[in-house]
Amino acid sequence: MQKTILKQQYENFPASRSKGLDKTYDRFQKLISQLEIHGKVISQEDENLKLLRSLPSDRNNIALIMRKKSDLDTLSMDDLYNNLKVYESEIKGKSSSNSQNVGQASSLTYADDVMFSFFANQSNNPQWKLLQMPWLFKMG
Repeated sequence: MQKTILKQQYENFPASRSKGLDKTYDRFQKLISQLEIHGKVISQEDENLKLLRSLPSDRNNIALIMRKKSDLDTLSMDDLYNNLKVYESEIKGKSSSNSQNVGQASSLTYADDVMFSFFANQSNNPQWKLLQMPWLFKMG
């Protein structure tokens, strides 16, 4: 019975905008731990995706960038949380200058990852292949 209730809580896990990322992460970690105690093992990628999907709508851009990362299946929950904290502090503009420098470097990395992922995903798209053939569009 307890395992069923925990699975349901996991499936319907909401992040609360008012409680902030710290409390959301703590609640999620506790839920994952309780599931593991009851024998339910969830893959790292599923945990990460679930946490990202549960973020409030004002963090959709952050969640999208993070979901496009290729190492989401091996990225630990702590690392995901730390990356989210960097983005959160950048968005709020309340980070120290040192944190901003780390965050800006991090943002460039994630932005590069997103662009790379986009273009990599487009390589099998027939429309993208047409755009790579400029001779098709020559007039005259």
